Amino acid sequence: MNWTRKNFLTLLVVTVATVSGSAPAHAVVSCSIASSGVAFGTYNPTSLVDNTSTGSVDVSCNGTLLQIVGFSVSLSSGNGTMTTRKLVSGANNLTYNLYLDPAYMVRFGDGTMGSQTTSASFTLAVSPTVRSITVYGRLPAGQTTATVGTYSDTLVMTVTF
Repeated sequence: MNWTRKNFLTLLVVTVATVSGSAPAHAVVSCSIASSGVAFGTYNPTSLVDNTSTGSVDVSCNGTLLQIVGFSVSLSSGNGTMTTRKLVSGANNLTYNLYLDPAYMVRFGDGTMGSQTTSASFTLAVSPTVRSITVYGRLPAGQTTATVGTYSDTLVMTVTF
């Protein structure tokens, strides 16, 4: 029997912000965010190897050169919890999680249940200036109860400036 599953994780961006920083009153920074989803591809439940993939969160800002822009990013738990997210296909699911590091040690979330948010700042050197954050996804091997289907999860990303 040939087991084929396509698993997609879409990060849903819900915040676009215009920011007034701590710069002089005439300096205004305008920022936008975008993300690329984490797509795990075909999952083989008999494989001994985890499916891994990456996505990104991109923050792009325009404004006065040399102005400092700071932000933080958090993710919702989607269909599961911060410790065990779930890709869902009807009544079936596959567990997975998202991480801030390539060693899969720091769970990306909202700061609850051992997850962490991420923050960064940058100086506007050119306009626009883009800061990209890599999101690491892991779909563990050995989920032998998986059935054929298209599995997905949608997360809410919150970016605070």
